[in-house]
Amino acid sequence: MLTDVRDSVDLTLDRSAPSGACLFAPTVDDCENLPAAAPTVLAESIAAWWDVPLYAAVDPESVSAVSERSANRRVDVQSVPEYDQRLDLLVDRVDAAVVVTDRERRSGLLDDLRSTTAAKLARNGDADVLTIDHDGQFDTVASILVPITDGPNSPLAVEAAIALAEVSGAAVDLFHVQTPDSDVDGQRLLANVRAAIGESAAIEIDTWLFEAPTAADAIVEQSGYYDVTVIGAPQSGPLMRFVFGSTTTDVTDHAVSPVIVAHARADR
Repeated sequence: MLTDVRDSVDLTLDRSAPSGACLFAPTVDDCENLPAAAPTVLAESIAAWWDVPLYAAVDPESVSAVSERSANRRVDVQSVPEYDQRLDLLVDRVDAAVVVTDRERRSGLLDDLRSTTAAKLARNGDADVLTIDHDGQFDTVASILVPITDGPNSPLAVEAAIALAEVSGAAVDLFHVQTPDSDVDGQRLLANVRAAIGESAAIEIDTWLFEAPTAADAIVEQSGYYDVTVIGAPQSGPLMRFVFGSTTTDVTDHAVSPVIVAHARADR
């Protein structure tokens, strides 16, 4: 897997790195139109790209729907008994290295001050976690926007984007926003990430350095031109995000297209 995109240019994508499985665990009970729902397609893509089993923590009928859709991708779909248990228990049960789940719905002030389940799983080193809105539809994915920073969650965002792109045939744009107060060399950062990916990915990948007053506004504006945006999770804690805001939070709240948020596990 990608490890550090800042200082090295000889990194490669290792799709065999996860030793466990991919766990698809929606946080909603209503799985209507599940086969076309964004979490399903993303989970299939991740499992196919890393060649690991896909465990579906949904009701038995939904498991059948996922299995039928995944058959042409040769994804081994299995059900998780007692799928309504806590997510961390399910991760342990199937030895999941990657988890794909719905983004938690948050409406109250106290909710905003608590860490999400995805953040807790990643922080504890249990698994990499990818979240996405359940309402998004991925019938066709032709273009993917990946905002790049020098943070620890960007490598996982890149990997998820490439996995989805290889399955769907989409083009990927690696996008860095250079703001007036940024001390990151955006051009070098993008070059390092592109070099880390190498030529093994059989997809179209472009890099794009964009100057703007704020990263969030630029990403939200550009999201309207893409079918999906994949971004790293915030690095700060809930209290800091509540007080000072977060680029990722602003993007997930206002982006035009569905947003995948990548939470890299702490021991990555």
